[in-house]
Amino acid sequence: MKKIKILIPYVEAGMGHIVTSQAISESLKKLNNENFEIICCKAFQDSKDPDLIKYEKGIVEQVKMANKLAGYGNFQFAMMQLFGPQTSLKFVHSTVFSKIKKKTMEYFASFKPDVIISTHYVTTHFAIELKNKFLPKLSVITYDPDPNVHGWWDTRTDLFITNNEQATIEAIQTRGFTPSQIRQVFFVTRNSVINCNLTKDEAREKLNIPVNKFTVILADGAYASSKLKEYTNELLKTDLPITILVIAGKNQKVYEYFTKKIGKNKIPNNITLKVYGFVNNIAEMYKASDIFITKAGPNAILDSLFMHTPIMVNFYASPVEKATCKLFVNHFKCGVKCLNKVKAREMIEDWINDKTRKELQTYSHNSLYFDKSKNGADEIAKIVLNYILEENNEKN
Repeated sequence: MKKIKILIPYVEAGMGHIVTSQAISESLKKLNNENFEIICCKAFQDSKDPDLIKYEKGIVEQVKMANKLAGYGNFQFAMMQLFGPQTSLKFVHSTVFSKIKKKTMEYFASFKPDVIISTHYVTTHFAIELKNKFLPKLSVITYDPDPNVHGWWDTRTDLFITNNEQATIEAIQTRGFTPSQIRQVFFVTRNSVINCNLTKDEAREKLNIPVNKFTVILADGAYASSKLKEYTNELLKTDLPITILVIAGKNQKVYEYFTKKIGKNKIPNNITLKVYGFVNNIAEMYKASDIFITKAGPNAILDSLFMHTPIMVNFYASPVEKATCKLFVNHFKCGVKCLNKVKAREMIEDWINDKTRKELQTYSHNSLYFDKSKNGADEIAKIVLNYILEENNEKN
């Protein structure tokens, strides 16, 4: 029996699309199915094609602009709705990005895949176009890592997998997916989070930060292009004892800005400030912290909640991120929304002064719902396996 090739191409458009692809790949490999060949790759960068690499850089720039310019993300989604989500999706990629679509389909086809699993609407669309035009036996399975379903998710996918009931309802009632297409799983997490079992004190000792000091971690995702800098500077005004962990990610300017502050001894004695670039032990940092301040990116928030550290949402760049805030703050009640940096500092000062940490303990208790032993990636792997078996039975 020839091996079934499963291609998982991921896009650099925020870490959520990357880590969910990697988590699904990890879970498929855990099945130890000798009939599977699993290929997880960068959808555009690994092609080495200058046009595709440039296209992905354009996606990254759009993500950065949505985080820098207030209202930019909302404008993008308004335009999508104005012309019709599925109409605009197909039109744009058949005209403006027709060359990119053709080259991406050729790259995907070079792997001779039997199944493509996508976690981004662009890769889903290109995979479906490849199926319809050249590979009719190809199966396309989509996992939406967002807490809601926006209109650019291509409704022609064979399976569409959501991670919460609200998204499932939206997919069927608003976006045009059929109930037979939909599967719902628990939220996806990755091995680095699953395998982090340190206590708060152990995590602080390992990271060489004060054990008995209130600890705040701040991040904006890989690009640190949103509110991280200004919220950190506001926290540096406090006269209370505090540890501040700044995750600059791939933003070298932000990293150097705070590194220079430390080097020039401009940090008050009551504050321990540590600055990091892109890190692989983020789960340990969440565990070490009392609160995580971040924009409403679902992946970062989920990682923190799986470690049972409450969140403070300080920005949302689009309707997707607004829905993220609503789900985790309003529905699951695992933290707060605070879009004002001064109020955020004052809130944290109140928590520092409250030795019982009653409010934060409530948020942390609510986060116990996010049980990392219930990894949605494992559920997706089983869904993929069952779907392939069903397809093979039908063909035979």
